[in-house]
Amino acid sequence: MKKLFLKIYLPLAICVIMTLVISVLAVVRIIPAQMNEYRVNIDEFRDWLLASQPSEIDSIIAFAESMDLEVRVYQNVGHPGRMHPPDGFFTLPGLPWDYPLRVDISGGPRGGVGSFWKESFWLIIVVLLVMEGLVLFLALWPVRKRLAKLQWAASELGSGSLGIKLQINERGDLLDDVGRTFNSMAEQIKSLVESHQELLGIVAHELRTPMARMRLALELIKEDTGEGDLSKIDRMEKDLITLDSLITELLDFNKLRRERKISFEHVVLEEICREMIQAESWARDDIDIQLRGSGNCRGNYSLLSRAVGNLVRNAVTYAESSVIVDISKDNSTGEVRISVADDGTGYDSNILDRLGEPFSKGHSSKGTGLGLAIAGRIISLHGGKLLFGSSKELGGAEAIVEMESD
Repeated sequence: MKKLFLKIYLPLAICVIMTLVISVLAVVRIIPAQMNEYRVNIDEFRDWLLASQPSEIDSIIAFAESMDLEVRVYQNVGHPGRMHPPDGFFTLPGLPWDYPLRVDISGGPRGGVGSFWKESFWLIIVVLLVMEGLVLFLALWPVRKRLAKLQWAASELGSGSLGIKLQINERGDLLDDVGRTFNSMAEQIKSLVESHQELLGIVAHELRTPMARMRLALELIKEDTGEGDLSKIDRMEKDLITLDSLITELLDFNKLRRERKISFEHVVLEEICREMIQAESWARDDIDIQLRGSGNCRGNYSLLSRAVGNLVRNAVTYAESSVIVDISKDNSTGEVRISVADDGTGYDSNILDRLGEPFSKGHSSKGTGLGLAIAGRIISLHGGKLLFGSSKELGGAEAIVEMESD
């Protein structure tokens, strides 16, 4: 804290001291020099009056102004002492009492004594403010850069870059202490997330072995079971299939969470959508699935197929009778969009803002809640966005993928 205080306020204090020194010099040396020059001009003006004996008042005033003097000139009627000069003026000394004109001169340069001192005062104030502003800018600019770097690191950590780390000076100031605390926090978060992912993967793998044994045992039981009890065994087998699907999705999601970079290639989105429609349409023959438009992007063919497949499967599962997959390109932004819409009941509005998070289910209690999370992670790895809303055309749910076009 002390070092940061000195970095900011020490330059400012030096600036104030320098300004005060300049002000003192102005008062002690510059202003007296100006006043001395003013007195010299008065003497020259008086000598000119005595030598040239001008009779026109306008010519006298013009000559005085050329010497930066402010004068009042009157016809001398009677003794000079009978008339008092205006405030801030005095009668020009050295003129004979019978001089035909009376000349009153100001106590300072043109504008009067007050104006003279006011101009000097405001000049000092302006110099002080400019110097302090400049010093504050130079002192705070490095602090601003370091705070901006800290903000960037926090944003990167929040977006999933767990390896982010700030460069700090071990014997630095308060901002270095904040950076050190941030690095410690980031390291702890990274350790917790990695241990969580490792535990999740181990548990999922370990569950598969007893599940495989259970399915084998069910097959053996089927051979010795009568027709009446087969329905119960079928329900048990379906539950095992659901559990196996959940474990598979957990492993896939855990793997995608660790991915940072993927290989890209030219991808024709129409081909991916057509393949996924053919792969998912077998589940329901009563659904009409339409594919519209075309577009290209750079991405990973396998991962994009997985993401689109999850969205199409979701739409087919909850549609009443119709699903539309639409591919379009926004020429103004250069983005390609994939819209998957159905005519079902739509997403639950209460969790619309949480869709795409693990175990958030968009329609009902069906499903594992990982399909949309996997799709969202894949799209994020491609630098895109996965949005959710309601379809204006069909009235049901709509998932929209936005990515850069190729």
